[in-house]
Amino acid sequence: MTLEGLVTILEGPEAPDQSVRMEPGPPLGHLMWQSKPLSIEAFRRTMVEERRLIYEPGIERAYGMQ
Repeated sequence: MTLEGLVTILEGPEAPDQSVRMEPGPPLGHLMWQSKPLSIEAFRRTMVEERRLIYEPGIERAYGMQ
């Protein structure tokens, strides 16, 4: 399958909080990172240290095998 469209890169000071909202966490108050649970604050700190970005796809066309 092929997807075509534009991608918005979400970065900056709000990106770690956006990552927290998107990540499902196993135990309450923890998020998974590299197969290990981290506290929400440790997860945010890791996102900042690793300069993680969020890619938001805007799919305009999809085609290929069905």
